Amino acid sequence: MKESIYNLMETASNNKFEPQLREYAKLNKLEIVENEADAEGSKVTRASIVANIRESQEFMYSVFTGKNFAGETVETPTITMNEALHTSDASIVLPRVIMEVLQEPTEPNLWLQSIADDVRLPDGSPSYIEFPSVGAIEASDIAEGMEYPEQEVAFGDHMTSLRIKKCGVKTAVTEEIIKHSMWNLVTLHLRLMGNAIARHIENKLYKTFTSVATTVFDNESATTAMHTTGLAKAQTGNGSIAYLDIVKMCTVLLNNRYNFTDLVTHPLAWPILAQDPTFRAQMFHAGQMGIGGVYGRTPDYNQQAMMPFGLNHVPYYNTGYSENKTLSAGWASGLGASLVTDLYVIDRKNTLFLGHYGPTEFDSMEDWQKDARAMKARRYVGVSAKDGGRGITVAKNVRVVVNYEPIYTIQSVSA
Repeated sequence: MKESIYNLMETASNNKFEPQLREYAKLNKLEIVENEADAEGSKVTRASIVANIRESQEFMYSVFTGKNFAGETVETPTITMNEALHTSDASIVLPRVIMEVLQEPTEPNLWLQSIADDVRLPDGSPSYIEFPSVGAIEASDIAEGMEYPEQEVAFGDHMTSLRIKKCGVKTAVTEEIIKHSMWNLVTLHLRLMGNAIARHIENKLYKTFTSVATTVFDNESATTAMHTTGLAKAQTGNGSIAYLDIVKMCTVLLNNRYNFTDLVTHPLAWPILAQDPTFRAQMFHAGQMGIGGVYGRTPDYNQQAMMPFGLNHVPYYNTGYSENKTLSAGWASGLGASLVTDLYVIDRKNTLFLGHYGPTEFDSMEDWQKDARAMKARRYVGVSAKDGGRGITVAKNVRVVVNYEPIYTIQSVSA
C-alpha cells in the first residue's frame, strides 16, 4: 500500500522533532508513552513534552525581551544568566528563544528584500542551482495529438543562477554581562547581529540590482545619445534629468515586456522632481501647492500626483550618489561640481531572486556556558537577477541641478 501525504507528513515531523523530544525526556528523566491513560509520574506523552518545551521557551523569551511569543508585555521572575546557561536543557530551550529575537523586525529601508522574490530551498539542496528565466518561457498553440514543443535551446541562453553562500557575524558578550545577568544587553546584541546580517543581504541585492540594470542614460558616456536631455539656461545640455527622459526609461521597460512601477532615487535627489519644468508645472497647477488648488498656509502637497503614468516614487538610501562631483566626460567637464546620482525605473515584480535555506539562525553551540561569550549568527543566501535585469532601467550620473528646458516650444514660421 502506498504512503499517504498524511503519513509522509507524520514521518517528516517525527524525523525532525523526535530526537529533540527524546533528548529533553532523557535530560529530565522522563519516559515517553503513547497513550494518555499510561501517563503518570515520570511517564508523559509527546504532547506534554512539546507543551513543556514551549512553556520553557516562552518563559526564557520573556526573560530576554519582557514579552511573550504573542508580543504581549509580561513580568517574569529574575533568574541568573549563569544558572540558565548551566541547565541541562539549555541547548533545547535557548535556540528557539534566540531565533525569535533574531527574526524580530529589522531596521527600516531594507527595500530590495521586500520586493525580491523569496526562494526557499530545502535543507540539503545543492549550493548552486540553475533554472530558466521567466522571460525565456513562451507558450505555443498545440494541435490535438501534437507533441509539446521543447524549449531547451532557448533556455540555454536565458538561465538564472543562484549560488547559496553563508554569511554571518560574531560578537563577544563580556563576563560582566553574564555575571550580572544583563538579559536586555544580550537581547540588544542579538538584534544588532540580526540587523547586520539583514544589511549585508540588502547590499548583496543592491550590487546585483545595479550591475544588471539596463543603462538607458549615462552622462559619463562619450556617446551623445546616452546623455540625459536636461538643459542649462543657455539651452545646452547640463546633465540634469528631464520628464521625457523618465518617459523613455518607461518605454524601454515596455519594450522588454515589463511594466514600469517605481522610480527609485536617493533621498537627497528629491529636488530632481522640483527642478524639472514639467514636474514643476504639475506641482503648481495640479493642486499641489494648496488644498483644492487654492494657495494657503498649509499646502496639501502630494508628490505622487506629479509622477507620470502612476509611477511610485521610492527614496532609497542605498542608491549611488556623490555630493560634490564634476562629470569627467568631455562635453560636461565645464559644468562644475554638483550632487550626481543614479535613477532607476523598474518593474518591482521582475527584479531579483533571494534564495535561502531559511531565516537567520544562531550557530550551533556545543558548550553553552562557554560559547555564549562569543555569539555567532548566520544565514545561507543567494542572490540573482530576474531575466538578466531586463526589468530594471537606470539613468547614471545625473546632475541634481535645474533643468531649464522650456515647457512649450514655439516655432516661428516666416512667410
